[in-house]
Amino acid sequence: MRSWIEDNLIFNLEKNFRCMNPSKLFPLWLADASLRAEGSTITTVKFFAIPPTDKPDTATTDSEQLAERAIKQELRSLVGRMLWKEVWGQFITADRWWWEHPDIAEECDQLKTSWEYSIIEAVKDA
Repeated sequence: MRSWIEDNLIFNLEKNFRCMNPSKLFPLWLADASLRAEGSTITTVKFFAIPPTDKPDTATTDSEQLAERAIKQELRSLVGRMLWKEVWGQFITADRWWWEHPDIAEECDQLKTSWEYSIIEAVKDA
């Protein structure tokens, strides 16, 4: 996956003065702009790049709960990919998305690769 991102995304991000990890930089920028006052929140959501093919790590053996958890993970990954396309898609130079490459999908499954996004609510200091 790293080589796919380097080959198909990084250059265009840099060319357009964009960063690869805005979730790490935004809180710093907000603090510099006095936008981290009381009431400010950052909610981070993590999702698997590829929904795990093995059983989820859980103490339950209830098959209904396991099935529900698997469906939620798959849905999170699907929505995450849609968000990924929306945010980064305009900078991609490849003909196919990284998840459409079987070798990358297998790598992500084996390594349990995950992505995260943050929802930031910023409040200005008075």
